[in-house]
Amino acid sequence: MRIITWGDQRHVNTCHRCFEPAQALEERGHEVVVLREGDAARTETLPPDGADVVFVHRLHSAPVLRTVHTLAANGAAFVWDNDDDLTDVPPNPRGSVRRGGLRSQRTATELAAAIGLADLVTTPSSDLAQRFLAGGAPAVTVVENYVPDAFSRIERPSHDGVTIGWVAGYEHIYDLRALGLRDVLRALLDERPDVNVVSIGLDLSLERERYRYMPMVHYAQLPRLTAEWDLGLAPLADVSFNRARSNCKLKEYAAVGTPWLASPVGPYLGLGEREGGRLVADGDWHAALTRLVDGPRERARLAKRGRKWARGHAMSRNVKRWEAALGDAVQRRRTRA
Repeated sequence: MRIITWGDQRHVNTCHRCFEPAQALEERGHEVVVLREGDAARTETLPPDGADVVFVHRLHSAPVLRTVHTLAANGAAFVWDNDDDLTDVPPNPRGSVRRGGLRSQRTATELAAAIGLADLVTTPSSDLAQRFLAGGAPAVTVVENYVPDAFSRIERPSHDGVTIGWVAGYEHIYDLRALGLRDVLRALLDERPDVNVVSIGLDLSLERERYRYMPMVHYAQLPRLTAEWDLGLAPLADVSFNRARSNCKLKEYAAVGTPWLASPVGPYLGLGEREGGRLVADGDWHAALTRLVDGPRERARLAKRGRKWARGHAMSRNVKRWEAALGDAVQRRRTRA
């Protein structure tokens, strides 16, 4: 197939939903053109003879959809992908309401237009798939998030103490506050001089010497950084937005041998020790963290199980699922034509 993939390289989600599948498809012999600049991409560089399918992650602005419409008029199928419900982002727990952006009427209108124009919508979540079908998508296919093979090849460095880490976008500020995790982590740092805390993406504002905050990093750096951790966190408040998420974060932790603790919400329900971690009820985070900080053998056992689980979710083993979804969209477009 001739495939155009289009996303915004500033977003980590776009890497595992768009760019990583594009690379794997190219390695399987498909002709792939990648647009990485989001809404600002220069579409005049696209192949003059078009493509079999254009695959867009999350973008929904009018200029993007106009370009997609032109490509579709020349025979290209359109697959639109999203892994979050952008119309359902939770408000700040302190009561402030976001203005414009994700919660705006304009966004909702553009999202509806993208869904309606698509031959196929893809998403990693069955919950989100139902929402897209209810929103007018002609067809939806669930394709899980898979982990680049590079994650499983990382060697874990040795270090002193116990490092707890959390990869979190800014929207997780809601989870941080709703679950009271700032107080939990501060208390743990005060109680345990052998504990360090690292966050990537979201500043937890712990105000402690053994806390380190890293702004968003390139996705290719993520396996090396998370392999330095002894525990990975994936807390979620039980709200509608979180119930439509994917379980990719746990796969990424498990693939590098980092045992995880997660909330029993949405994508994490049903996962546990066989997948390299444990589920934690809202009020039990301090106890769960303390137990694994004091249990190196438990951490090692969970890490071994997690790596085994994650190998089955490597991109190289599952790229055929993406190939099948895009091929289905091409067939749908030809049938409609």
